[in-house]
Amino acid sequence: MITAVGQGVIVPELPEVETVVRDLRDRGLIGQVLVNLRVVDDRLRLTADGDLSRYDGQRLVSIRRRGKFIIYEFDNGYLVQHLRMTGKMVPWLDGTPASMPIRFVAEFENGAVAFHDVRRFGTLDAPTDIEDWDAARNMAPEMIGVDDISPARSHFLTRLRATGRPVKSALLDQSIACGVGNIYADEGCHAAGIHPRRAGNRISERRATRLFDEVRNVMQQAIDKRGTTMSDYFDVNGNPGVFRKYLNVYKRAGLPCKSCGHAEIQRIVVGGRSTHFCGSCQR
Repeated sequence: MITAVGQGVIVPELPEVETVVRDLRDRGLIGQVLVNLRVVDDRLRLTADGDLSRYDGQRLVSIRRRGKFIIYEFDNGYLVQHLRMTGKMVPWLDGTPASMPIRFVAEFENGAVAFHDVRRFGTLDAPTDIEDWDAARNMAPEMIGVDDISPARSHFLTRLRATGRPVKSALLDQSIACGVGNIYADEGCHAAGIHPRRAGNRISERRATRLFDEVRNVMQQAIDKRGTTMSDYFDVNGNPGVFRKYLNVYKRAGLPCKSCGHAEIQRIVVGGRSTHFCGSCQR
């Protein structure tokens, strides 16, 4: 959902990106022809190979998520977007104020969307081969939105139990747990009763399996609530995600644990990331 970078900046994680992808699909863009892909701000972190005008006139075949990336598939090519810290997709209307931090506009036959990004850390990539692009990022199998989760579970158990790193750090490693960020790592560890500093290779297979299932469960709950808004994240329609009210540990330092009812939620730093847990529930 949202990964805290350092102590304060929040980045959309899997549930938030999944919500944006679903909203974009709901706008009826799939099947439409892209009339013009216009870069408004040349400071956009553009990693495209060649001229983006080659997408003009192409039909949008699908919009999907891979980890925290949004993948737009066209008749002959792909565009891959990462929202990063403050990026969001918004409807584009004629007369939108020029002062808005718009990075690019995608104009279709019937409707347009724009990339709004205050911090300008968002990226747009145009890989020549989507499979090579995916392989180069070494992302783990998807934990959410697939019919068969056994590859992701098997991969997770093997990689987690082979590392001496703290489980919190392992969960943030996209080669181990694809799409997981700071909030859902904290919430998953709490649900599984695992201390975030416990080394991965000191977790039994049974507890590691429970951790995998709990992380999946909390992310699915967050998707159902349209994500977690802590600061910058809003869906395509400008609405916040409401999962924040259901958080058990994240950003609740000093408050009573909702599970045991007596211990206070603690905040520590693990691998440079702000981390929240209950010392009574998590061992």
